[in-house]
Amino acid sequence: MAAGGMCFRICAGLFALFLSVVPSAAQNVGDVMRLFGGMLQPAMREAARAEWQKLSQAELACIDQSLRRAGTSVGAAINAGVTPADERLSNIRLACAAALSEAVGDPGRVYVVANTTPPDAFLSLRSEPSTSYGYRVATMPNGTRLTVLRQRSDGWWLVRILATGQEGWALSRIGGKPFIECCVSPNQNGTANQTASQPSFDCTKARAPDEVAICSNPELAKLDTRRAFASSRSSRRGLNGL
Repeated sequence: MAAGGMCFRICAGLFALFLSVVPSAAQNVGDVMRLFGGMLQPAMREAARAEWQKLSQAELACIDQSLRRAGTSVGAAINAGVTPADERLSNIRLACAAALSEAVGDPGRVYVVANTTPPDAFLSLRSEPSTSYGYRVATMPNGTRLTVLRQRSDGWWLVRILATGQEGWALSRIGGKPFIECCVSPNQNGTANQTASQPSFDCTKARAPDEVAICSNPELAKLDTRRAFASSRSSRRGLNGL
């Protein structure tokens, strides 16, 4: 509001100066008002831009996505001199605030990356809760064990990789498909029990058609895990009989 008030006072002063130097015989009210509007609009845009820059990147991105679905954008709002405080944006800002609300995770639980499929059979650990800005910290294949530090209702979770201690943001789901599942318990050796949806092999190296199919289907992955476990038990029994 302070920036907008200063803008108005400056433009009003320029308007008064203009009236003082233009001969009365040549004055045209329409021309005067058009010139005044031309001087005011750039200042209003800069004042609006300054207000938008006060928002967090996450809130800015959320509002922009909502506006784009309605056929406009934050950039268009700035060009029109509209600030985030405009009452026409109140519903969008409330919805974004709800979407970006955060809940504290449970660091005592061990979560696991699951359901990623080729060709990108991994979940990205990112520096920011967005794919539009920030950078990739690490890639996490299926089976990567995590602790969850913070959960946002838009699906972005702040996590820590147990094996490396790296922390960052990961997208926990897309629609109804989860990429981070709960929960597995560390055993006495400090390793986690394999999840039901994690196959017996590394999906990041899947190339054969049957491997790709298994990585793409949690039920097939579950069957593959059971088959591998049964085969392992059978092998151990055979060795014990020697």
